[in-house]
Amino acid sequence: MPRFPLLLLLAAACTAHRSGEVVRKVRFAVSDRPTLRAPWAPTSNRSLRATMVQQDSSWLSLVAPGAVEPEYLERSGLPKDEQRLEVWLAEHGYFDARFERWEVERHGGGRREIRPVTVRGTLGAGPRSLLREVTIEGIDALGPRLRRGLRTTTALLPGRPFDLDATELGITAVRARLAEVGYAFATVTGEVHAWPEESAVDVVGNLELCKVVGWDVSVVGFTDAGRVWDTPADARLDGLQWTVGGGLRYATAIGPIRADLGVRLGDEFPDQPRWALHFGLSEAF
Repeated sequence: MPRFPLLLLLAAACTAHRSGEVVRKVRFAVSDRPTLRAPWAPTSNRSLRATMVQQDSSWLSLVAPGAVEPEYLERSGLPKDEQRLEVWLAEHGYFDARFERWEVERHGGGRREIRPVTVRGTLGAGPRSLLREVTIEGIDALGPRLRRGLRTTTALLPGRPFDLDATELGITAVRARLAEVGYAFATVTGEVHAWPEESAVDVVGNLELCKVVGWDVSVVGFTDAGRVWDTPADARLDGLQWTVGGGLRYATAIGPIRADLGVRLGDEFPDQPRWALHFGLSEAF
């Protein structure tokens, strides 16, 4: 190796950018159970550490802190990391998870201005909630074979641990499967109902179909309700006006072109048109 780059590296290694507590490691313990060691487990050191802003230093930064900037301990940021950890654990089914404490262990050695430490966090995870019921509303309009296929596509099975990421992937998989069989403009949304006291989660998918009939044309149906009153005191549910109808969608590069025909139900306003034809670009919602 040429001497000049080596000298530069040695000079950088002897000059730290700043002084303070340098984090050698960030480790976690779960007070009510052993910490899972699998890297992908929600309570593993790697998974929990990835949720935080505070990170630990690479080995090279500890050997040559002037060449590679180490991770300094920012004590003022730890309370925010506590909240991030609790939220992340809740998204993976640990709704009762509570952060308990931080411990900072100082190590000997190192330069005077560089004080290496290990940061240890202790959490109480509590029981992990399991999927209790997974339903897809609006699926009855499909054939039995497609209904069975969609339920399998989600990979969300009762009895499995709840995971928000897996739930979102399941919804995306349903949307992709519907597009494959002609429902390119189907709308699929999901709702999560958590019951921490029962360690259970119910997932409800909402399906709004839009059937492609060929030549990039799809057919939709809809129903609407609404009304404009003179004053808020006049508003009442039994005064809503209902409309039903259907429409066509033609897929283009800039979004679907819409043509909808709506028919007003009821005859409370006989002087008003009973039907209306509306054209537009892109979806209304």
